[in-house]
Amino acid sequence: MFSICCHARAQSVNMDDLWAGGRDNATGALFPIAAKFPSGIPALAEFVHVKNLRFGIYIDVGHLTCGKCPGTWGHEEVDAKTFAAWQVDFVKSDSCFTEATAHPPGPQPADGAACFERCKIFDAALKATGRPMVHSIKGPCGRAPGTMNGTCSPPDASAISNLRRCAGDARDSWVSMLKILEEAAAVVQHSRPGFFADLDILEIGNGGLTAVEERTEMTLWCALKSPLLLGNNLTSMSQATLDIVGHAPLLAVNQDPLGKAALRVDNTTTTQVWAGPLSDNEAVLVLLNTANETSSVQSSWAMLAAAKPTQCDSLLATDLWAQTTEVYHTSGAAPAALLEPHEAKALRLTCHKQEDAAATHEQR
Repeated sequence: MFSICCHARAQSVNMDDLWAGGRDNATGALFPIAAKFPSGIPALAEFVHVKNLRFGIYIDVGHLTCGKCPGTWGHEEVDAKTFAAWQVDFVKSDSCFTEATAHPPGPQPADGAACFERCKIFDAALKATGRPMVHSIKGPCGRAPGTMNGTCSPPDASAISNLRRCAGDARDSWVSMLKILEEAAAVVQHSRPGFFADLDILEIGNGGLTAVEERTEMTLWCALKSPLLLGNNLTSMSQATLDIVGHAPLLAVNQDPLGKAALRVDNTTTTQVWAGPLSDNEAVLVLLNTANETSSVQSSWAMLAAAKPTQCDSLLATDLWAQTTEVYHTSGAAPAALLEPHEAKALRLTCHKQEDAAATHEQR
């Protein structure tokens, strides 16, 4: 399986599990399944690089990968050197079969108590190669989000990774999306340039979500600064799917240089409000209706206190999907919306001062 990392334009091609055929008896180095990669991984990486894309690969810090290919346990140094020699740019470290006592591993590909320690060891090996490689780790290691109980990677795992999964594997369903958002809410406050919470692969275009739900997924993944990995069939991508994953106003929020994720500032049984700062004294606000019926979602200035632009007489709120703009005076009501079931409204908030308006009037 391959995934595309999507920003204003695709930036990387990442290979997932089931590529490794075994290890060389003499050197211990990994080699690919010959039938799948007759020209080898270096040739594939070169092909990707010629297309001005980065090349990503999958490994597991356990004894085996989740698909029961060779894991990197005990081979961290040789695997890191192999990936560097292959000119790999992105490494995803999974966490299956990380029970130290389970060797050979049993039938259950479960995260184990040694998961975080193995991530640390492998990250050190990657850094020792001298080649810059983005390191993405599975993250929770089988424990609750936002905790570290001796077995779980901490919410801020920036010392050993650039990306930390904040939830289990994404599924092509609304229920899965809500579960991921629930777990992300506990960890995204640690996101910043160089280290981001990863909400997992986008399911847009796979058929399990409605058009409204697909826009909602794109909205939240962008506002929370998650990496954007496309998991749909790229060879049959519809224009509707391309329009969603390539929506420039939301991609600009995702790639905002401040690099701070929107936080959940309100949560009821049927609504959520997420807000976060952007560069240049702007902010992003997301109103989300989680109900199965049309509902009104209301924010407040108290909810926006940590995110909204400062020293403003009013806010210009640009709807990032509709590209319409409304003015909200800070002395009045904060933004609200009547939303369809499972719909999200994303607003980019820009500071508006009376003196700015007066200056504009004088220039006219």
